[in-house]
Amino acid sequence: MFSCIEFNTRFFSGFPSEPSVLALSERFAAKPVKIFITEMEYCAWKCYKAPPSGGAFQQRACELNEMYPFFKFIIQRNQAADHMGTDKTVAPGNRLVALSKVFGKYRFFRWLVYGAAIGALSALMAAVVFFLLEWTTFFGLEYLAGYPVTKPAGEHLVHFGAGTSLRLWLLVLLPAIGGLLSGIIVYTWAPEAEGHGTDAFIDAFHNKQGVVRTRVPFVKGLASIITLATGGSAGREGPIAQIGAGIGSWFGRILKLNIRERRLLLLAGSAGGLGAIFRAPLGGALTAVEVLYREDFETEGVVLCIISSSASYAIFTGIFGHQPIFAIPTIKFSSALELILYAILGLVCVPFGYIYVKTFYGLRDRFFRKLPIKRALIPALGGILVGLIALWQPCVLSGGYGTIQKALTGELPVALMFSLAFLKIAATSFTISSGGSGASLGRLFS
Repeated sequence: MFSCIEFNTRFFSGFPSEPSVLALSERFAAKPVKIFITEMEYCAWKCYKAPPSGGAFQQRACELNEMYPFFKFIIQRNQAADHMGTDKTVAPGNRLVALSKVFGKYRFFRWLVYGAAIGALSALMAAVVFFLLEWTTFFGLEYLAGYPVTKPAGEHLVHFGAGTSLRLWLLVLLPAIGGLLSGIIVYTWAPEAEGHGTDAFIDAFHNKQGVVRTRVPFVKGLASIITLATGGSAGREGPIAQIGAGIGSWFGRILKLNIRERRLLLLAGSAGGLGAIFRAPLGGALTAVEVLYREDFETEGVVLCIISSSASYAIFTGIFGHQPIFAIPTIKFSSALELILYAILGLVCVPFGYIYVKTFYGLRDRFFRKLPIKRALIPALGGILVGLIALWQPCVLSGGYGTIQKALTGELPVALMFSLAFLKIAATSFTISSGGSGASLGRLFS
């Protein structure tokens, strides 16, 4: 990452009348020269007054030392941001920007503070979403529809039953009502918040200079709560990742950071959200940096994402407890031959993953987006289709973590698990491909 500065007579206007300035002004008066300045070299000027010397770098070091007075003057006039690649001039008196400049000299300390702050904000937002989601799901599915939602062992936030008899007609209508409300909210205030959120997060990183609108985390959180609380077949991981990414982007904007740093904070926010909601700090950090590419990951953001995810995990589990999401029975490994069975299981899962992806994006691109109706109404149609599936198997509703818990403890027949694999693919595709707000990653496990 570099900036290009053209040294000519006009460039030197307004500088102090120092001997070095006058000498260089005469030097470039006849023949202007463009010099490319890397960010590493800029930090060397600012921190050490000169870049490292020695070897092939010696000539460049002399040149940069000669130019240093001008950049020192620019820093004093609050114009350093333009030369480092930021998109706006730093406003005088902005304390947050001044703080970011102080941190510029201490890179690791700066990322430590930024990562911990973003992780804390992501954890608090994830805690609010998780709390509201648990209670609204209880009210919508259990109290109104009378369907007892199965929970995993580590997520019993609501400790009493509703005592309502099952109302199948309402169980069918609830996903459609949720889809309608979610669609109106999303397509009115933040259309980029539709779907599972991961695509929008990746698009913001690659194509929008790490910018996520401030309203997106709030719209995404509300729409996801409505979708899941009314039985939409989706998860909370994608929305939490997009919410965290929005927090990181907002943090980078108020600090007036450059594009590269804002993108890294976007990753840190996403890692913080995933680390909290998955209760897996390392897994959340690695997911955030590898989901951006097909065959690579953003190595520059690994440390920052681990800091953010760890801080977020510590705060989230401090609020809701440190128990894991699932209670896993003791599994003994007695022979290396068992690895063959695990390999076979992995191969069996491959076609299901392929079918899931093709069904999900096929319905979105070839069916729902081609319907001649307003996009805000399409999630309601997806909700109706989910409700019809729920007439046969109500366990396709909502997140599905309770179903995974039953499978882990051996409470589900093999035939039922096999049929649920296809039904969950269909229900999730109807919910999210139509524009409903929720995650698609966790449904791969259920």
